[in-house]
Amino acid sequence: MNPVLSREQFNRLPKQMMYKGRSFNAVLWRLRLDDGDWVVKDFSSTPWWYRWTVIPLAVGHECRVVQRLQGLVGVPLDPFQIDACAWGYRLIEGDILHVQDGTRCRVDFFERLERVVQSCHQRGVVHLDLRNARNILVDAQDRPHLIDFQSALFTRLFPSGIRRRLERIDLSGVYKHWLSRDAESLGAARENVLYWQLRLRHWWPWRGYRLPGRRRLYEAETHLLERHRQRNGRTEMSASETGL
Repeated sequence: MNPVLSREQFNRLPKQMMYKGRSFNAVLWRLRLDDGDWVVKDFSSTPWWYRWTVIPLAVGHECRVVQRLQGLVGVPLDPFQIDACAWGYRLIEGDILHVQDGTRCRVDFFERLERVVQSCHQRGVVHLDLRNARNILVDAQDRPHLIDFQSALFTRLFPSGIRRRLERIDLSGVYKHWLSRDAESLGAARENVLYWQLRLRHWWPWRGYRLPGRRRLYEAETHLLERHRQRNGRTEMSASETGL
């Protein structure tokens, strides 16, 4: 059963800060209740005008998204809302993908991650922030879990063409991490999805590839773009020769 907590009860409970949000971000708290450990995402320390306008909509939306996904493997369990500024879910014990290399995250891991994302799509939800490796957790059994659904959208009412493109954006985020850790197992079909997204994103000036720790990813994606450009160039040349 999901816990029922008022703001007053939550404030009185002993808890541990997991992440100190800055400016407009939430503070993540870990607290223990009778049935285990929970995470609470609390926006009550954000600026008052933001807290009274955007936050109630954002908190309610993210909680509803995770509720829609209940019953799937690899998503937060038992979401509940405390008030307009806070909601929570059962703690997922794991490390963020951001700090993992290819030793723990190889083809089996990424195939599982791909299936988790596809299962979300079947429920009519796209995450839209999977390029951020901090939104993917790796548990002790090397299984993937998705977190942070703030950017997620419900897609059931979208035209099918738009829905497919949004789903490809999600999958390209999975394949981005796959490329940098186990590129040989990615395969041509998945490379094509990633290439589709990179053709536009490669020129995005705020993509952050030049930041410390991102150089390896930048080089992997640049090499993929070059391979496809060379392949496309050879195809065009062969077509022109055939025409002659």
